[in-house]
Amino acid sequence: MYSNQIIRIHMNNRYKDSPKRKLLFNILFALLLMGGVFAYIGFNFDLSGIFVSLFSIPAIWNILSLLAVALQYITEALCFFIILKSFGNSVGFRQTVLYTSADLLYMNISPFALGGIPAQAMYMTSDGIPPTHTGISIAMFTCLNKTAMFCSGVFAAFVIPGIFSTGNRFFAASLIYGLIVMAGIIFFCGAAMLSPEFVSVIISFSVKVLKKLRFIKNSDKFELSFKDRMKDYSACSDYIKKHPFVTVWVFLLCIVKRTAMLVPTFLIYKGLGLSGTGFAYIIAVQALLGVAYESFFLPGAIGAYETGAMALYPEMFGKDSALTAVLYVRLFTYLAVVVPAGIIVSLKHIKKAGR
Repeated sequence: MYSNQIIRIHMNNRYKDSPKRKLLFNILFALLLMGGVFAYIGFNFDLSGIFVSLFSIPAIWNILSLLAVALQYITEALCFFIILKSFGNSVGFRQTVLYTSADLLYMNISPFALGGIPAQAMYMTSDGIPPTHTGISIAMFTCLNKTAMFCSGVFAAFVIPGIFSTGNRFFAASLIYGLIVMAGIIFFCGAAMLSPEFVSVIISFSVKVLKKLRFIKNSDKFELSFKDRMKDYSACSDYIKKHPFVTVWVFLLCIVKRTAMLVPTFLIYKGLGLSGTGFAYIIAVQALLGVAYESFFLPGAIGAYETGAMALYPEMFGKDSALTAVLYVRLFTYLAVVVPAGIIVSLKHIKKAGR
């Protein structure tokens, strides 16, 4: 009996440590990819000239780029603040900043950008937000955020009508892949947001499979809990349908968020002292890169993004400044996003451990 207790404690500790191990593995894998990219650049390009160009950019453009990164955090946090408040949850803006940080951190260090959603769900439910409210809130934000991104891609197609005939097959294939994945996410999240019946069918099918695999033993208790939660889920879905202004506000904030993600490229362009390419064109190029690589199978699309950018940046930045621009853009669209998110999430865990 005593040995069984020891085994049980060991298994519980192992289960608790598994998310930490996964996080550590994802971070190390992302760092390994980054190291590989920089090693390739170091062997094939003159880094001294690149660093001279980087340090010559006036500070004002760096500050403006960092403000654009901060705006991404603020707008996503406001989205969740509005959604959760509309469902009657007592949440503060600081809490939604944490949920945003969890999303941005895990999304950028996990394959296919899939880590953000379960991380957000974990932090939201640990704060006492009902699982039904958590699920529909994440589905609503994801649907509207991806819709805003899809709209940016449509805008880009009008600005750069010949984008599919760039001659770079890798970028063209990535763009088609990104559009298909995005359309699928919008459909499934939209259906989850507006059709509780759709969610019920998916969960019922999953439960049947889990029953056959004997992962669910007390099925009667589970089904009773499931029915109660679906009533709550349906009430939230009905609220969204009857109060479209919530959707409108969140969608507008998603457009601002998406724009803030694209603006640093234009600011870097100006910081390098370049001219001749318009704001709309630069934003369009960056929008297409986002569509192509945001859901890529590599964490943060490290390596793939740089390859795609090098197919488009020479026309904007010139051949001599293209690689400098790629590295600097990644500084603000990846590192400047992931590092603060990691700090905020780490502080949360340190504070929790201190209690």
